[in-house]
Amino acid sequence: MMQKLEVLSQKTLRERLILYLLQQAGRQKTDCVKVPGRVQLAKELECNRSALTREIGLMKEKGLLECGPDWMRLDEARLREER
Repeated sequence: MMQKLEVLSQKTLRERLILYLLQQAGRQKTDCVKVPGRVQLAKELECNRSALTREIGLMKEKGLLECGPDWMRLDEARLREER
């Protein structure tokens, strides 16, 4: 519960997404984290699905992550720099 509050207290969607992904990487003990679908992830981050999809696309272009249908491979060092 506290981790979710910490995520939702971030100012921007990018900050929310980065913190969420880093928390998941720590919980799953891998840099290739299993994630819910875009609709469910948008609900968890309390944002619009299209905004989430756009932000993920921008982060992919910057090389911060790679995506599959139910996973994201993180460049943890670069994500931490973005925070």
